[in-house]
Amino acid sequence: MRHNGAFRLLYGGYMGSTLTDGLIPIAFTVEVLRASSSPWALSAVLICLWIGNVAVTPISGRLASTRNPLQVMMFADLVRVVAQGALLAVIATAGNSVPAMALSAALYGAGAGFYRPAQHTALPDLVGLPHLTRANAAFSVATDLSLIGGPLLGIAALNSIGFNGILALDCMTFTLNIAILWRLRTQFPSTYCDSSETTGAYRDLSPAGESTLRAATRIVGRDHFLRASLLFWCITSVLIGMIAVYTPTRIIHETGNAGAWALISTVMALCSLAGSVTAAATGKAAYGIGVFVLACLLGGQGALIFGLQPSPLRIVLICGVFGAGALVTTWAGIHWTTAMQQRLPRAELGRFSAVESTLTGIGAPAGMALAPLLATDLGPALLAVLVVMALTSATAVVRQSLRRNNHATS
Repeated sequence: MRHNGAFRLLYGGYMGSTLTDGLIPIAFTVEVLRASSSPWALSAVLICLWIGNVAVTPISGRLASTRNPLQVMMFADLVRVVAQGALLAVIATAGNSVPAMALSAALYGAGAGFYRPAQHTALPDLVGLPHLTRANAAFSVATDLSLIGGPLLGIAALNSIGFNGILALDCMTFTLNIAILWRLRTQFPSTYCDSSETTGAYRDLSPAGESTLRAATRIVGRDHFLRASLLFWCITSVLIGMIAVYTPTRIIHETGNAGAWALISTVMALCSLAGSVTAAATGKAAYGIGVFVLACLLGGQGALIFGLQPSPLRIVLICGVFGAGALVTTWAGIHWTTAMQQRLPRAELGRFSAVESTLTGIGAPAGMALAPLLATDLGPALLAVLVVMALTSATAVVRQSLRRNNHATS
């Protein structure tokens, strides 16, 4: 891919906007706490971000499947420029407020909801099927770097250029990415043709008037591999949400400080980056084994939380198991994205990707909402049931993967 100028341009724009995006969570958190002392203020902003993302699912999937995906990505970034720019204008004229940040977050979430399905749909044509795993891994590396450096850089940016400066910088990087996408759109007209051309590459091949949700239902009904994988990732996202909330609460309560959890979080972030880097070095045949290993690691995380008494050895074990879980989650997630892109025609990929993103996106906050139950007597049993469900769906993925490999070699 080093000689693929189109991919280098796309990746450069994504890297710039993603690294700036890493500043936004900490900046919004600090600004919300400055604007309101209510404990519900930050929750309201985060809920609006999530609602905006979910609300556009029926539209984003269809647009990614029937329109030039680069144009959809341009529109998505334009929505995010409007979200941040409008908030900047409100702050300059009337001062900041939680409702203004909540509305901005909703628009921002909607833009993100349009962008991801379109990006998934565009990549197969930009890089070719043999290079998809490496391309997806490269985008994952950019996201991991943003998550690792975002909090520290966000605090530094708040102290230097302030919240308004961060918003302006975010608008600038999105605008730059729009310009790059426009250049790609005009540079490769033979590759990316308009949806108005009835014989074009982006002609909608699904039944007339079929909705995004109905298309996704039809796809999982016919493809056992995609159905088993989607079920696995939905269950896994719930488990990750539960463990991500309950574990730091318990560890900080047991140790009396946040140092141990800060160490665990750092290890997980670095291991996730390692998962992105190593994803391109392994074949897709190992994906089924990877999801089964991930299900076992999630069970191991639950066992460490509930099964051992507080001790330094327990912290070391948690670092190892949680770090391995982060590595395998990222690694398997990249191969899952590649599998979707390779198995689905363009007219279905955008729709399925939008629904998959929404379902897994719902799973994490649902798990966070269920996390308080882990502190009750039902906690270990609930976690065990979810782990068994994850193992069952992972076994189905392994079986379908082996069946595909046997067909490919026969």
